[in-house]
Amino acid sequence: LAILKQSSMMGGILDAQKQRKNVDIYIEPYLNDMSAADFNKYTEFYKRGYDAALKKKPELMALAEYMKQFNVKPKPRPVLTDSIYISSINYSKIEKKKYRQLVKKTLESDTNVYIRTSDIKDKIERLYGTRMFRKVGYYFETDSTNNHKIVYDVIPREAKHLNIALSYRNESKIGLIADLSFRNVLIPMSKLDFKVRVSEFPAAKIRYFTYLDYGTRFGTSISYNFYVNDMPVYDNRKLNSQFTRSMSYLKAKFSFFPGINSSFNIFGRYERMNYKKVISPEFASFSNIKNTGWFAGLSYELNTFNDKYFTTSGMHIAVVAESNFATMQTYVVDADTLAANPGFPSKFDLEEETFTQILLQVDAYKKLSKKWVMSNEFFTVASTKAGKELVNSNLFGGMFPSDPDQQAFWGLPENTIFMNNGVMYRLGFRYQIVNNLFVSPKFNGIFYADDITLLFDKSDKGESSYIGNFDNYVLGVGLEVSYRSPIGPISVGVSANDVYSGLWSHIRIGFSF
Repeated sequence: LAILKQSSMMGGILDAQKQRKNVDIYIEPYLNDMSAADFNKYTEFYKRGYDAALKKKPELMALAEYMKQFNVKPKPRPVLTDSIYISSINYSKIEKKKYRQLVKKTLESDTNVYIRTSDIKDKIERLYGTRMFRKVGYYFETDSTNNHKIVYDVIPREAKHLNIALSYRNESKIGLIADLSFRNVLIPMSKLDFKVRVSEFPAAKIRYFTYLDYGTRFGTSISYNFYVNDMPVYDNRKLNSQFTRSMSYLKAKFSFFPGINSSFNIFGRYERMNYKKVISPEFASFSNIKNTGWFAGLSYELNTFNDKYFTTSGMHIAVVAESNFATMQTYVVDADTLAANPGFPSKFDLEEETFTQILLQVDAYKKLSKKWVMSNEFFTVASTKAGKELVNSNLFGGMFPSDPDQQAFWGLPENTIFMNNGVMYRLGFRYQIVNNLFVSPKFNGIFYADDITLLFDKSDKGESSYIGNFDNYVLGVGLEVSYRSPIGPISVGVSANDVYSGLWSHIRIGFSF
């Protein structure tokens, strides 16, 4: 023990000097350009001493056996120079028992040991990441014997929260949104959310989430979602088809949280979708397209953004692998078609084969100067099944983030493209004109394919040559003006590409209670 302290220069020099008469082993750390590193950092000191001690491990083991006869119990040793010896912990400032249990379980602090303040900070951040508290803090007290006591203090968030907002989106039109949440419902550390949108295209969401066993490593949730939205589909700048889509699904998810900004998830859901035709030459004989199915998958997500709406740094990574099971498509025949064709079946049922989709999304933001922020956004999706059009396709453009099958705005009009396989990239900049007023130019490119296997087909026949077929590329630009108001973000933008040009807008004015 004394040798390790002495060679690593980690403190405890007095003890080392007292015991040196019992030691006939001298360790000289081998220093070179690699091991010397930065002499001003304690981590390099520790590393050099540790590496040197490893070379003398047999001698150290023999010394440890020899020292056992003296029945000397070594004191806890500082692991790093910023550690502090904790004799006791005080939770008395945390009034409610359930919060004391949560703090004890999450911080996992022991007494009569050395603790690094960096370790305490990491655990505090994890506890704060539960969003159960408005404040999580700690401080040290010293008693008459010079022992240190750590005192934890938390301020819980309100048990109820209500947000009301007036929102306008292109695909959902104007609507009134009410968001109500409750904490610690039935189970401590749980959260129950209700969200309703009242508009021409309504929506509703119920979600119940809870951590497991007063910890923050594992959690589980169950949710029900229902919403309706408008789906215009453009071709060569002209409206080709239009549908009204209603969707509902029941989803269960189990999550592991390795950090406060990341999660691994296992999920499954049962889904029902109905596409009601408004205009569609392609589906002229059908009035509705219905779909039901079971889905299961894995996902990983990391989010280090420093702001929800106007981030200036950080990264968001999402990886999803999802497969379908027992999916059924039903095509309902139009009434006029049935009248003109007596005896014609009123519907057709098609069972869809199992397929898998893998999605990767990476968004990174970097502050270039006091006024400029740059964004790089990348998205790719690959599917094992070709030919999917409306059902189970990923929709690009639009601004409906609660729709799991639709990506966020990419400088394109809403629901412009249905894509099985493809790659999207967008380069964006945000400039602060004055306080809270921003302008953002965006440049984006898309390559998409119906059947990914044809990407490896070198023939030049028809659509087999995807790489050289310019119909599979979309290039576009967009300009967005946004304002960070005291009652919510407001943004309006214009986009143009070689498929369609249009005006999109998203306005949200809300109040929290």
